[in-house]
Amino acid sequence: MCAQVGFDAIANYAHTLDVLKYVLITIDQIKSKAGNTITVLGCGGDQDKQKQLAMAQVALKLSIHVILTLDNPHRKAPQDIIQDMQAGMFPVQQQQVLTIITELRQSEQLVNLHRPRIYFC
Repeated sequence: MCAQVGFDAIANYAHTLDVLKYVLITIDQIKSKAGNTITVLGCGGDQDKQKQLAMAQVALKLSIHVILTLDNPHRKAPQDIIQDMQAGMFPVQQQQVLTIITELRQSEQLVNLHRPRIYFC
């Protein structure tokens, strides 16, 4: 975990539900009261659909907004991965979600152009 006073964002490549949950809880504990958590969640094409949905649900619960994207789609269609992450979401949760059909590494590059103080751990 990387923590610095005045950070704009922390990136952690959580591969399990528990790690994602604890990273987001920790961020909530160390961020300023006025700060908001926006989570970028990328899932790969070879992951279990239930795991993708569960990780998206945790991100929604512990973030003000969630950006769904891809992390190595393998042979799976990008839209199918996003649909797996969105399956079972309530309409109110859909309002918290933005989808970017690009790979996570490309998303990082876009973010880095606009936010130079991001810490990848």
